[in-house]
Amino acid sequence: MLVAAVCIVAFPLILALLGFGSIATDLQIGFTEFIFGAMAVPALFIGALYACLYIFGSRIYLDHRENTFCIPVNRCSSLLAGVVAAFLLSVFYEGTFVGSTQLISSAILITAILFLSVPFFEERLQSFSPLLGFGKGAENRKKVIHYLFVCPGNTSRSPMAQAICTAQLKTTLLQQGKRWNEDYIKVSSAGIDANVGAPMSGNANKTVLEKIGIKPLEHKANNLTEELVAAATNIFCMSEEHRKIIVKKFPEATTKIEHLDPKGSVTIPHGRDIEAYMQCAKSLKKLIDIRIVGS
Repeated sequence: MLVAAVCIVAFPLILALLGFGSIATDLQIGFTEFIFGAMAVPALFIGALYACLYIFGSRIYLDHRENTFCIPVNRCSSLLAGVVAAFLLSVFYEGTFVGSTQLISSAILITAILFLSVPFFEERLQSFSPLLGFGKGAENRKKVIHYLFVCPGNTSRSPMAQAICTAQLKTTLLQQGKRWNEDYIKVSSAGIDANVGAPMSGNANKTVLEKIGIKPLEHKANNLTEELVAAATNIFCMSEEHRKIIVKKFPEATTKIEHLDPKGSVTIPHGRDIEAYMQCAKSLKKLIDIRIVGS
C-alpha cells in the first residue's frame, strides 16, 4: 500500500513530463490548471477518503482472523459506497447517477451480508446471554463463557489477569442483581511451559492485587492443555509471540486466540520492583474492563 501510494502519483507525473500523446496532455492539465481550479478541493477530499480506504483495507489484510470473511465484506462495502455516492449525487445535482440495476444489486449484497452475519450475531448473543439475562432459552442452553488467560509460566501475568477478571465480572453481575454461577461463566489461566503446581511468583502479585481492591485467588501453576483450549471460548495471550506459539500447537483454536492488548504486549513484571507489578496489574485491569467486562 505504501509503494502504491507513491507510484500512483509518481508514474502519472513522469508520463506528464514526457509529454507524448493525448493522455500526457490530460495529465499535464491535471498537474497544472486543474489543481488551481474549482474542483481541486473536492478532488483532494476524495483523495483523502481514498487514503482512509487504504489504511482500513490494510488493517483488514494484516489481521490474521479476517482473511476469509472481512475481505469479501470490504469489497462489498466499496461497491455499496459507490452506489450511495451516486445516489447522493442524484439528490444534490438533480441528475440520474444511479439506476434500478444498481439498487437491486445493492439489495442483493446487503441481503448476502446479513445472511453471512447471522452465525456471528447468534454466537455473540448466546455468549453474553448469561450476563445480559436473555430469557429462559439462554438459561436452558447453559452456554458457558470461558475466559482463559495464558502467559509462559502461569505464575504472574495470567493468574493476575484471572483474579482481576473474576472480581470484575462478579461486581458486574452483582450490579445487575445476579449471582456468580460457574455453570455460565468460568475464568482460568494456564502457562505455555509452566512448572505445574508452582504458586504465584513472590508476594508482589498478591500485594498489588490487594492494593487495587482485588482479592487474590488460591493459585497453582497449570499447563495449557488440549482440554483447556477446547473448553475455552476466548483465549487471551500476553504477546504476539505467545499467540503464535499457541496457534502453532493448537491450530484448530486459531479464531479464539487473541491478544489481551491489541496495541502490544503486556509488560513482564517478573524480577522487577513492586512498581512494575503495580503497573502491570493496572494495565491488566484496564484491558479487562475494555475487552471483557465492558463488552
